[in-house]
Amino acid sequence: MRSGPGTLAHELVAGWARERPDAVAVSSERRSLTYAQLDHRADRLAAALRAHGVGPETRVGICLPRTADWITALLAVFKAGGAYVPLDPEYPPARLEYMLADSAATVLVGTGPTAEHLAGACDVPLLAPDAETASSATGPGAHPDNLAYVIYTSGSTGRPKGVQVTHASLGNMLAGLTPALEVGPGRRTLQCVSFSFDISVFDTLATLTNGGTLVIATKEEVASPERLADRLRGERIHTVALPPSVLATLVDQEFPDLAVVGSGGEACPPKLAASFAARHRFVNGYGPTETTVAASLFEVTPEHGELPSVPIGAPCAGVSLYVVDDPAGTAAPPGGTGEICIGGAGVARGYLGRPALTAAAFVPDPFSGVPGSRLYRTGDLGRFLPDGALEFSGRADGQVKIRGHRIELNEIRQALERHPRVSQAVVLVGETGLLGGQILAFVLPASGQDAVTGGLLRRHLADELPDYMVPNSITLVREFPLTPNHKVDHAALLAQGSGPRRRDVPVVAPRTPVEADLLRIWQEVLGQPEIGIRDDFFELGGHSLLAAQVVARIEKAHGVQLRLETLLAQGRTVEGLADAVSRAAAGGGTGRPPITRIPRPARRTVPS
Repeated sequence: MRSGPGTLAHELVAGWARERPDAVAVSSERRSLTYAQLDHRADRLAAALRAHGVGPETRVGICLPRTADWITALLAVFKAGGAYVPLDPEYPPARLEYMLADSAATVLVGTGPTAEHLAGACDVPLLAPDAETASSATGPGAHPDNLAYVIYTSGSTGRPKGVQVTHASLGNMLAGLTPALEVGPGRRTLQCVSFSFDISVFDTLATLTNGGTLVIATKEEVASPERLADRLRGERIHTVALPPSVLATLVDQEFPDLAVVGSGGEACPPKLAASFAARHRFVNGYGPTETTVAASLFEVTPEHGELPSVPIGAPCAGVSLYVVDDPAGTAAPPGGTGEICIGGAGVARGYLGRPALTAAAFVPDPFSGVPGSRLYRTGDLGRFLPDGALEFSGRADGQVKIRGHRIELNEIRQALERHPRVSQAVVLVGETGLLGGQILAFVLPASGQDAVTGGLLRRHLADELPDYMVPNSITLVREFPLTPNHKVDHAALLAQGSGPRRRDVPVVAPRTPVEADLLRIWQEVLGQPEIGIRDDFFELGGHSLLAAQVVARIEKAHGVQLRLETLLAQGRTVEGLADAVSRAAAGGGTGRPPITRIPRPARRTVPS
């Protein structure tokens, strides 16, 4: 049973259900399913979907937590002939409503308040993942040229856009990537990312179409280096794919059973890649959602740590890579920098309902002799190295990668400018934190309006954008600095953003040695010199990965073990965190309360 452009993923999974029915297919916090159980549950839900009219080219929304139920729903949609649309329940309701309506999904699979709200707001029927029907309705199954999924990515027009990927492109990707990741029977893959992030397509389906076991990590585990490391070791994980920002939190850990580490979603620092390559097989992947997860791979060795950047490698099977130096598609000279264009079987159908955007990004392939073949213009810059490997050189537009997520800065800017108290906004990326790129927003308030604050705007953005797109800082300005050509001076704004913040309340200085040391840790991790002991960690631009770095440094400096939840719940200020550290030290060096679910409020920023 092998993947390829002519194969269908759900049929391969069903084959394993016949060949190895009792092997564990999916293991999550709540439930484990064998291949036979998974196939049976997917068949049952597929029948219910067909009874609601699902068939080829029909879109079905899935709004579920990352559990075995999600995998059941995905396979059921495929078996019914439809295409799935992932809707992460952690996203703001307004964004989910837009995606569900824009996709024209005819059915929603989900449970819980968010799914119920979406079904009502968009007037679509809601099915639970264990739904069944007495109907024996049948219909045509999916063909390789039919739609497999629609994943929404950040859009430069201010709204996310749905990328349409067919089963043929999906099968080609699985066939090309599977050998590099060594998935198969008896091997366990850790699934760590949202199903709205396209790397989930690979780690999920590559594992299940090859008879392996998919182990689903919780969001809390991924946010905590300690818990993620424990899960990797405890589950004896063989393969994991993570963004570099998460890998950086695990670099000092040992994983005796881990054989293959994949990285993608953003540029991987060479020293980080080389450190993992010294102990594991390390594969660096590259590819936009529009070319079905990955278009190229590069296997890193320890010697690559001395390179200025990690190459993104050679094209996967069925994929063509080109570097062009003009809009007409003229190939750049050997070693010359130009725009990376991707052709071949992985090129997506286009953007759902966006013919103009599709025509601009998916263009005729002048290098192919196959009639109707197309290239995807990535907007990424690169060059071919003498050995034939492709090197990534950055973006040609305002699109960036932050913590593995592809983001259009223009979408954040437009969301800010939709607030009635905002006249103009500029959104940039600055290297201000321990983990690299940070989203920095600069806002010119509207004249004659009531006062606007960074916290007010952060709450506004939290209603429209996913958490990873909310800026780490929002700075209010009286005017924008201009270049001699009368354009906004981005360099001057970044310098302003890295300087001291304007504050409405005075800085409260540390009063004890513990507070002083914790304050120093916060300053180093957040990249900010002016912090008081009563400032909120998340208002200062902190996020869960930076919080994990704080906890790790505290454990090393003070010899106490704290859970990430301690910082999220009790230690949002240095003052509160110092109290937790002191109590942990007095209790014998452990600060591990029982694990409870702590809802995180919308992130806010210090008014500037």
